[in-house]
Amino acid sequence: MKRVEGHYGPLPLAIRRRADEYSREVFGSAVHSHWLYLYSLVQGTFKEGWIPRSYYNLHVQPTLAPPGPSCGHRHLLGRIMGSDCVPDLAYVLNGSVFTKHYEPVPNDQAAEYLFRDQEQVIFKRNGSGRGRGIWKIRRIDFERVNVALLPAGTVQQIVKPHPAFDRLLPETGPTLRVFTVREPGGHISVRATYLRVSRAAVDHVIPLEGININIDLSSGKLLDHGYDYEFRPLVAHPDTGFVFQGFQIPHFHEVIQTLVRFHESFKIAGIIGWDACVDADGKMQLFEWNLLCDATRFPETTSGPSYRGLGWEDLWKQQR
Repeated sequence: MKRVEGHYGPLPLAIRRRADEYSREVFGSAVHSHWLYLYSLVQGTFKEGWIPRSYYNLHVQPTLAPPGPSCGHRHLLGRIMGSDCVPDLAYVLNGSVFTKHYEPVPNDQAAEYLFRDQEQVIFKRNGSGRGRGIWKIRRIDFERVNVALLPAGTVQQIVKPHPAFDRLLPETGPTLRVFTVREPGGHISVRATYLRVSRAAVDHVIPLEGININIDLSSGKLLDHGYDYEFRPLVAHPDTGFVFQGFQIPHFHEVIQTLVRFHESFKIAGIIGWDACVDADGKMQLFEWNLLCDATRFPETTSGPSYRGLGWEDLWKQQR
């Protein structure tokens, strides 16, 4: 709050009092009001219907994501979704390499298998997050590695982004973060989506250093502001000068429809945060799914309330 108030100025006392009152009445405790302070500060007003991040972590996520820990293993995504739009090449498990179809690859043949069609690959360690545990690896570097000592993870091919993104940031493609939710009646809906963009000096998206820009769900166009990790508003990319407002995400609605369909095939999850991109051929590539996802920090702060009508605010009463 102190850092964000440095960008926006102090939060008016009347709004603080309203947030305290709302937190006690709706969420059963004033302890959650601090997140309502943040949301109000960035959006310039108080809105009913917000879900505080602390409340989400305490009451919502444990209810909506019972399979979360087991499905955090990236090697399950392609099999569960039954789709070829996951750019996985292989999996490293217990010091052994397996193809994306789970066929074993002898460790002394792993380099030949992984680099037969590309010079570089991406390795993502299981349990990685916030851009950590992700490395680009060249064949010459991989050949120096003792495969048996590698941590469990996924090897993915490098995806060339759609040329429409070249004006935004050449070479480093952005990712779409999409939150789909199972509503009380079972219908799957999209509640929030934004574009995650890296800085020029970084070769992949790292939340602490990147920029998020909200997307209008009806049109698939970027809204007028992006935000850094401390919610400083930006109208253009600081490295390229690309203006965000009105940029059309290519094939946006096809991506959304596909992700909704994927969630419909896995309704055991109450909410899923998807990381996807649109490749050079206009096809969606799905990098990962997140069942234990941070679904409130950015969406609620900058564009929410995103989760009205789901009954989440009553979960604390059921869990007493």
